[in-house]
Amino acid sequence: MLHQSARRVVAYAEDRFLALARSPRRDLLLAGVVAAVVVPSTLLRPDLGLVREPWLNLLTVLVGTAATVVRRERPAAFTCAACAVFLASGQHLPLYVATYTAVRLRLPWLTLLTLAVPVAAWTTSRSFAGLDLFEQRPVLNELGELLFPGLLGLAVSAQQTAERSRRAQWESEARASELDERTRISALVHDGVGHRISLMSLQAASIEVQPGTDERTRRKCWAISDAAAEAMEELRVALDMLRRPAAVAPPAEPLLDGLEPLLRTYRAHGMPLTASISPAAHTAPGQAQRLCSRILREGLNNAARHARGAPTRLAFTRTGNTLHASVDNDAPPAPHQPLPGTGRGLTALAATVTAAGGTLHAAPTQEGGFHLTAELPFTAPHHPPTSDA
Repeated sequence: MLHQSARRVVAYAEDRFLALARSPRRDLLLAGVVAAVVVPSTLLRPDLGLVREPWLNLLTVLVGTAATVVRRERPAAFTCAACAVFLASGQHLPLYVATYTAVRLRLPWLTLLTLAVPVAAWTTSRSFAGLDLFEQRPVLNELGELLFPGLLGLAVSAQQTAERSRRAQWESEARASELDERTRISALVHDGVGHRISLMSLQAASIEVQPGTDERTRRKCWAISDAAAEAMEELRVALDMLRRPAAVAPPAEPLLDGLEPLLRTYRAHGMPLTASISPAAHTAPGQAQRLCSRILREGLNNAARHARGAPTRLAFTRTGNTLHASVDNDAPPAPHQPLPGTGRGLTALAATVTAAGGTLHAAPTQEGGFHLTAELPFTAPHHPPTSDA
């Protein structure tokens, strides 16, 4: 139990540290830490660098430590500022941060610069009379201190590379699991819905070929067979999209001049249907026409489910840059049980129309019918981009 508690504490501390390290304000915090270490050291030992004026030395240190904030966006400028701090005051910490940053960003020429500048300063400092730079420590000691942040940068890079590899493997396994689940669902839908649609088509075909079948019944059987074939094709596309969502494009709704096959199908099922499409509506953009076709399909489905046999009227007109669509049906000629539906068609259609910048209104009429109308502008609304805080 104690061991598990210790592991939880370590894991929590690691998560907090990683969250802080990945925070957008991490470089600002790092600049504050560097300044808190370097500024007092400079004030205590103002004679370690080449600049002996206290105010100029302090100004160089402040500018150099402030450059830590842009070490990722401007690594070259930060490296030059860290070298300037080192030469002016003899303070190593900004140079250590610059070495780590250059290694993490995979910039070998900046890494060499962070090593070459102090080595050159250490080897030539003894030629300046009266200067006691870097407390006359051996060059190898100073070079070892510089190599440590570089090795730390390499270790962090290796750790993050391994983490990205693990994350890619997890995502690959998750995608494979999701694909297996999609395949299982598509198989269930195919075996259930697909077989029943095929059975409906076979039953309609058997009625059609029976002796004594009148012409009206035969036309209805043709309509049922055609609708079953279209449903099977749409089901096939939907199942392909479920198995391979990125490789299959969804079927596009027809334009206004391609609605006649759909209208013929509903008329064959006994729906008294009249359609009025103004010539100007045919000149509307294809996106608005296809959305009108979807509105038409949803309106006809509702009329077929809730008002079988009721006269239904369609109208498509254009006013300026707006396309108007309406589907109206009268009250059903006799009481009947509505066909089952999902109850989500109008809700999903309203969301689609609103996203396109239009409006959708659907409501029953006082006479017992139903009225569906929509207004579709030709241009989608512009949503200004939101900026992160």
